[in-house]
Amino acid sequence: MKTAQIEYSEVNVDLFWSRVKTQSKSQCWLWTGSKDKDGYGYFTVGSSTRKAHRVAYLLANKSLPQGLCICHSCDTPACCNPRHLWAGSNKENCVDAVRKGRTLTGTRNRKAKLTESRVRKILALRKQNLTYSQIAKIVPCSDSTVMQIVNGKQWQSVTHLRRVTPGLRRGLNHPRHILTPKIVFQIRSMHAKGGIKSEIALALGLNYHTVYSVLSGQTWSHLENPA
Repeated sequence: MKTAQIEYSEVNVDLFWSRVKTQSKSQCWLWTGSKDKDGYGYFTVGSSTRKAHRVAYLLANKSLPQGLCICHSCDTPACCNPRHLWAGSNKENCVDAVRKGRTLTGTRNRKAKLTESRVRKILALRKQNLTYSQIAKIVPCSDSTVMQIVNGKQWQSVTHLRRVTPGLRRGLNHPRHILTPKIVFQIRSMHAKGGIKSEIALALGLNYHTVYSVLSGQTWSHLENPA
């Protein structure tokens, strides 16, 4: 399947580079904005969200090769240094991963199974009101893994948590809520004024999916805006 193109004219160049920590030509230029569970930055272009390193490649080369991957020679997902990016097929990307040992299993794999001590650490950090994304960076693991553990869907033998029943999933009645009505109103207000989801999440220190769920009505839909 061919990859959708990005038009150079659609990119807010100044906004994009303001979220990149540029260093010397040989060093990684790390994305400081929102990232997905695998550490790749994402940036809104027009009406869609794109991987930040793909946008960086476009800005440096003026065009994106149709149907090809934009790969990292540095193996750093958040890197946006055009000198570290190259275009290749999916097969070439996989061969590169094997050659560099990025397909190893076990504890060297980012998706390796957690230990009981790490699970307990996740719960302890959550009690300090850290977001899923913040916890995932500390442990480390994916945002979704943190969410599954905190919501009692994984590691129940260690956490002793149970899944929350549907009747308790409304706002402050949810035993593990992270938002308040004030924050929900703020999310809606910022979006109504033209703010995009990723920027709202970054400004409020929230996970992108938390903001998305509020604006899409998946959560807090029962809360009406003040008159």
